[in-house]
Amino acid sequence: MGYVFLGSAAVLDARHSERVAVPGGVSSLEFHAADGRPLPGPVDGTCANLALGRLDDEWLEHLVRAEFEGCEVIRPAVDGMADPLVLCTGVDGSCPTTREELDAVGGHTCDGVLAHYAGALHWVVHDGGTWSQGAAGSRYEVHRNLASDPVAMARLVASESGAEALWDPDPAAEQEIALANRTVVRLAVKAGQTPLSYMIGGSGVLLAPREEDFFRYHNWQYVMNVRARWDDWASGRILTARTGRTGHGTFRPQGVPQDKEHLVRAALLSYDHLFEIDFG
Repeated sequence: MGYVFLGSAAVLDARHSERVAVPGGVSSLEFHAADGRPLPGPVDGTCANLALGRLDDEWLEHLVRAEFEGCEVIRPAVDGMADPLVLCTGVDGSCPTTREELDAVGGHTCDGVLAHYAGALHWVVHDGGTWSQGAAGSRYEVHRNLASDPVAMARLVASESGAEALWDPDPAAEQEIALANRTVVRLAVKAGQTPLSYMIGGSGVLLAPREEDFFRYHNWQYVMNVRARWDDWASGRILTARTGRTGHGTFRPQGVPQDKEHLVRAALLSYDHLFEIDFG
């Protein structure tokens, strides 16, 4: 297992060393540019000390996960991570900068990446340009205008990865989707007349508070599988209305293809079978 550190280029604090020693526990340390080009790596056991800043482009993370399959993706300011993330945060020579110093002190003692991570490390710097993916001979080119369109991006990724057949979730995926959908519906009903977003692809139905929230509530692979086919994909809004003291009411899905209505009905009624479904 390895680690991918993904973020935007950040300025290194002047207090930190410009060059640092790579500890022995790091089996490999690779630097990658936004366009997929490798950047200069360690030389004689040392490398440039680099910093990564916060990256709000969540779509890129899904592509990076596919590129570095099996690696944990770490981003600045996400899940309690520092912002910026720095290879070495040592000051005043507190951490080794040469191989000789590393041999003498045994390792880094700072709060930086090199002090806390071992194995294969990948440092991916995104500057807002193009990310190219070369895994398994494929190549993804996701530009800013495409990354800002989750529908187009998901279809591109799914189609190039071979997910072109109509998607039929397996039992494990169905259970995970149902749990997420029930959570979304419960929050909407609790809030009153709150519209939901839905998307349908194959036999998969995903619900989210807003169109931009699907990746937040659902496994990203399920989202991509649902959006993979132009000719079998639909999305729209669902209005919710509560009536009476019991909280039961009506769901009003809008624009659902007739041959997909049974899928949406099943997804909604899994939350509360006493609600009415009105497709108009």
